Amino acid sequence: MTWFIHHVNIPAHDTRDSSNFYERVLGVEEVPWVFPDRLDVVIQDPEKLRLLPCPTRALVANPGIHVVKPDPGFSISRRFHHNPTIGGHVAYHVADLDQVIARLEARGVPHTLTGEYAIPNIRQVYFFDPAMNLVEANACLTADRAELSAAPWSIHHVNIAAIDVRETAEFYMDVLAMEEAAWTFPANRGAVSADPAELTLMPSDTMSQGANTGLHIIKPDPLFAQKNGLIHNPSIGGHIAYQVPDLARVIATLEELDVPFSLTGEFAIPGMRHLYCFDPAMNLIEVNEML
Repeated sequence: MTWFIHHVNIPAHDTRDSSNFYERVLGVEEVPWVFPDRLDVVIQDPEKLRLLPCPTRALVANPGIHVVKPDPGFSISRRFHHNPTIGGHVAYHVADLDQVIARLEARGVPHTLTGEYAIPNIRQVYFFDPAMNLVEANACLTADRAELSAAPWSIHHVNIAAIDVRETAEFYMDVLAMEEAAWTFPANRGAVSADPAELTLMPSDTMSQGANTGLHIIKPDPLFAQKNGLIHNPSIGGHIAYQVPDLARVIATLEELDVPFSLTGEFAIPGMRHLYCFDPAMNLIEVNEML
């Protein structure tokens, strides 16, 4: 099953503040959300829902970064088992959502299946992985669009934390039919484990440049930052990695905004350097570029 990251959903109590941050740091521009014809189920308030688009070739609406204000009553009012507005989640676009649902049912995994309620021509299923990361899988309702894949994109990878990396990796391989691949390290690797029980890669169906794109599953290491001389620990709590053509511009912007960041050389991915920081809502992000 081919897949790519359709969007990342990040919580923010002040969506305008977070949106402004991403616009300045990543150089993206907020665009209006595209709603389906059924407008009664999603609140159309830009103070609660904002879209920062990532480029994609697939004919699907609203790809990119979804900045959402947490709503404790969201799941109750919609009779969902899961609340996608709280804690953030990653949405994987797949070719066959029915296969995903069948595998969830075979495993006895509670899930919330929606019709076309938030994005035109898209239906979603929400569920937790074994590490309790909220996951969305979605697919197009029309067959002619379901087979399209991703074009160059600004999300390089998503990193999720799991105490049991092997259990979580097996779950994604089974439920979403992902394939595991060997991690590619640079010659001068930092203090990053090469043990597949502590770090693994699920490469996405993407055309973005650079190694190790897709889903990273990592075992949290409380000493990771100390071992690598960082002030942020990217192994705990998960993060989103955005690829940009000019990291120097990002650095200058963060310094202007007085945002602390951790800058690395080539330490985890060959031909790439990384920067870690928190956004205004304290979501950890990575920004990277090809050297």
